[in-house]
Amino acid sequence: MKTGSTYRLHSALLAALVVMAVAVPAFAGNADDDAEFFTKDYEATQKVAAGQTALVTIVNSKGNITVTTWDRAEIEVYAALEMVNIDEVNKELFSRETRVDITEHADGYKVSVDVPMGKTIDLRNMPRQVRGSVSGRDGGVVKYTPAAEVDLEVKVPRSMAVQLRTEYGDVRVTGADGNVEVHNQSGHVELTKLGGACRVASNYGSIQISGCRGGIDVESNSAEVEVSDAGAEVTIRASYEQVMVANAVGPVRITNESGAVDVTGITKQVDIKSSYANVQVKHVMAPVSIDCPNGPIDLLDIGGSIEIAGSYEPITMHDIRGDVVVRTQNSEVEIQAVTGQVDVVTSYGGVEASDIGGGLRVEASSSEVNASGIGGDVTVQSTYEAITIVNVQGTCEVQAESAAIDVVNISGDTVLRTSYESIHAKEIGGSLEAVGSSSTVVVEGVKGELKVKNSSEYVVVSGTESSIIIEGDSSPVEISKIAELPANSRIKVRTSYSDIHLTLNDDHGAVITARTTGGEVESDFPMTYSRNGQSTATMTLGGGGCQVDLVTTEDVYIEKGR
Repeated sequence: MKTGSTYRLHSALLAALVVMAVAVPAFAGNADDDAEFFTKDYEATQKVAAGQTALVTIVNSKGNITVTTWDRAEIEVYAALEMVNIDEVNKELFSRETRVDITEHADGYKVSVDVPMGKTIDLRNMPRQVRGSVSGRDGGVVKYTPAAEVDLEVKVPRSMAVQLRTEYGDVRVTGADGNVEVHNQSGHVELTKLGGACRVASNYGSIQISGCRGGIDVESNSAEVEVSDAGAEVTIRASYEQVMVANAVGPVRITNESGAVDVTGITKQVDIKSSYANVQVKHVMAPVSIDCPNGPIDLLDIGGSIEIAGSYEPITMHDIRGDVVVRTQNSEVEIQAVTGQVDVVTSYGGVEASDIGGGLRVEASSSEVNASGIGGDVTVQSTYEAITIVNVQGTCEVQAESAAIDVVNISGDTVLRTSYESIHAKEIGGSLEAVGSSSTVVVEGVKGELKVKNSSEYVVVSGTESSIIIEGDSSPVEISKIAELPANSRIKVRTSYSDIHLTLNDDHGAVITARTTGGEVESDFPMTYSRNGQSTATMTLGGGGCQVDLVTTEDVYIEKGR
């Protein structure tokens, strides 16, 4: 040891703490044994030059390390050696050769523990409690090499940086203002009230960090990680166990393979990569990015934009103050209360979006889509599942295949396309174009121009306020309850193998021509009728105005509204 350090050594053999041991079935002939603990204590101190803020490195391969700080310019070490169920030869060996030293180096000080290798002994009766290695069995004799643990309690100046290295044991550091670095193979790590940055590399234990004002960097395998009240950025790389971060003022970056992630109370950006486990993010005042296949994702109260990549598990979010982008498959997606735009690409899972301040875009396959309360334009593409859109402040376009479409209260222009399933449109504030193939089309209330193209199924129209253009193939057509019929508008209907029904009021102004090649024209209004290869009827209502042209191969009915 360097000049200037002091070292005091005392030992005590304790006969206390006697417990009943149970024979291990794997070893024949075992009997009950008492667990006898052997302990020995060490103390060491080292003065530190005034004003020095160097590094203290603490190395202890097997045993716990506890570090606290004080305002003295001094390092103090208390060490406790402990062994269990050993013979007198090993007691003497470990007592004589175990050393605890404080040495000075160019970059600071080192606290080290040196424990000898135990002498192998033969055991016929294997006690329940052993510490060391056990090897083969020869005639009922077990080879046992004892090992020792040395627990350290270290006090260091508050401003010193601390580096700890251990393989098996718990680590605790409290109150250090310098940077803290921990390397631990297996054991619990607990860091609290740190003034600087900290870095932890540990496996097969738990990690708790609280009240660290500097940056936090954690690398772990199969260890639960919990970080709270962080004063700067947080970076965590982990796997197989849960990661929790609460209350951080810097950005948070988490990679956790096959492990759950729970993040809350973050002021800067959050980036998460995980898989096969739940990800929950709440109360973040910045953008969030999540990549989590095969894991549920849940977000609440996010003050920035969101980007999500997932699969096979539900994705839910509420109260998002920014744009949202979701890329997933086989996932149910639920989005509520978003101030910005929403963009979703998915398949084989439903999409529900409500109270969206911006526009909505959904590109889906075999996915049911429900959207309501959309403040911008809506674009939806999907197949085989129903699409329902209600209360849209912008335009609406739906491209579907074998999917029913139901839209209500759309402020802007609307385009709807599908096949083999129904189209229902109600209260459209702009124009409407509806294209179906073997689809029933029902329209109730359109302020702008209406265009319908369909085949094989009914077209039923009511409550229009502008032009109506319908092209059908074997599609019956019914038009009634026209709200307004402007003089410059037109009604043009073409279909085949089906009837046309048109209902007009006495006060409507229109010039009507109705033609059929295989049926008759019947009218509640006076008309001029002729047959010349086809039946043609003409009539004028209210002095003329709207041009009405009706053509089919079956009957035409022009009825007076009640």
